[in-house]
Amino acid sequence: MKYGDEILTVDGMPYSSIAAFRGKIGATVELAFRRRSNAESRRLQVSVSPTRPGVACAAATEASARIIEREGGRIGYVHIWWSNEATAFKNALAGLEPQGIV
Repeated sequence: MKYGDEILTVDGMPYSSIAAFRGKIGATVELAFRRRSNAESRRLQVSVSPTRPGVACAAATEASARIIEREGGRIGYVHIWWSNEATAFKNALAGLEPQGIV
């Protein structure tokens, strides 16, 4: 799957972000999804694994840090996925330090 894909069903039932996977950890489910709103649906078998949103959001925040250069200027960018978790933000900023930004 790719960012922006729309999940239509999980094991033939309408998709909902949590309920569709409840009780299925460790199982394999079939997803029906599409790339564009008018596209044919595709099917994909995936394994269901538990997630920890705080850990996932922290990792995404840290991974988002980058330097954007434009017209001779530079700016540090960090996407903050979850505002309750300051450590990931600090770690993301620390990743910019070797480049002399922070």
